[in-house]
Amino acid sequence: MAKNDWLDHSSIYSQQHNTFYRWIVYPVIILFLLLGLFLFFAKKEVVIQTTAQLIGTETEKVQVPIDAKILENKLHENQRVQRGDSLIIFDTEVLSNEQKLLEQENKTIEKQKKAAQTFIDSLTQERDLFESEDIYGYSNQLKSLVAENESNEYMSKQSIEITKKNLEMYQKNKEQMSQQLNERQSQKNEWEQVRSAWNNNQQEVQGFATEIMAKYQFWQSQLSNTSEELNNQVRTTVLVEIEEQIAQLNKEIEQVQGELAKLVIPANSDNEVNSYHKKAKQKIEQTVATTRQSLLELTNTQQKNTTALKTLNEQIEQGTLRASIDGRVHLTEQVSGQKVVQQGTLLAEIYPILQDDYMMFTALLPTNEINRIEKGMNVHFKLDKNRETTTVDGILTEISETSTTSEQGTFFTIKGELRLPRKFKNRYGLTGELSLIVGTKTYWQQIKEILLNKE
Repeated sequence: MAKNDWLDHSSIYSQQHNTFYRWIVYPVIILFLLLGLFLFFAKKEVVIQTTAQLIGTETEKVQVPIDAKILENKLHENQRVQRGDSLIIFDTEVLSNEQKLLEQENKTIEKQKKAAQTFIDSLTQERDLFESEDIYGYSNQLKSLVAENESNEYMSKQSIEITKKNLEMYQKNKEQMSQQLNERQSQKNEWEQVRSAWNNNQQEVQGFATEIMAKYQFWQSQLSNTSEELNNQVRTTVLVEIEEQIAQLNKEIEQVQGELAKLVIPANSDNEVNSYHKKAKQKIEQTVATTRQSLLELTNTQQKNTTALKTLNEQIEQGTLRASIDGRVHLTEQVSGQKVVQQGTLLAEIYPILQDDYMMFTALLPTNEINRIEKGMNVHFKLDKNRETTTVDGILTEISETSTTSEQGTFFTIKGELRLPRKFKNRYGLTGELSLIVGTKTYWQQIKEILLNKE
């Protein structure tokens, strides 16, 4: 027991206490101090994580340009193509046949237009300008119109001739009747003078017709050869004969005057001739107007055919779909292997060759997270490939203004730019984990939030 008394000495305990503080307490205190400093000053990024896909800056869409069957499809996933390379060959036989029909129709229309114009020129110049008969009937129509005009001209001449003859006949009849009337009136005047001479007992008359003077002498001889008792009877008989002659002449005068009054001047043929000419002119004008309308319709049809031909030529040229840029092909799976695809359907996309310094990404973000992000914020893109993890930094450059809804929910599309490190060998279409850095927090703030959330 005496040997262990030194353990009860105060100096020994003081020495042991110092050793405990030196090796146990002080390190623990330092550890807690360092831990506190780490919790209060060390910060951790607050991120929103989603899945993103590598895309090109401007992809070239490969769409079906025409409604035609696919004869040969040379597209393959991740295929390297150069501008002008043949990608898809379509069956354009139907389009080529339609093209030939329209071209033939336009040639026919051009010939018909030429014939129609020649027909119009012939009518306006009043001469046959056709070198030979045309298959559209314009030359025959011209001959028919010319024959009709010749017939109308002949009828006009006939009408003029008939009118001339009728007028000559009218003039002749009028002159004859006028002459007869004058003769009858002259005879009447002579007989009236004879009656006056007989009543006045003149022995003879002079200046009358021989027949009248002979009769008057005969009556005088009768009067001389009869007794005085019969003279009055002879005078009366002669006077009656004279009165009968005058009455007969009056009757004839009235008859001639009646016939003269019935004479009608023949109608002038000018109106009839003008009517023939007017009808012929109107028919020619109407025919010219109708032909010009047909010519306009032919021109419109030709223009429509030309427009359709232009479209067909473009479609036939599009029968071989070629790459418009250098890049790599990314196929659309929904139409893979199909031979008949509707026009405008997206077959694939050509992504341009990867740039050395940057690359684009796209991702979908739920609507409940959209208010936490903004353009220009930093992002991390982590890609796992061949058991190697590559993380690339970048920035957010685009946020869609409208959302899209799918079976998984409602999302906004976001896009951004990644700054590529050297020897970054990847391709478009690969997906990875995208972290959107919305801010930083100390570890102590995160612990408090966890504790508060638990409470």
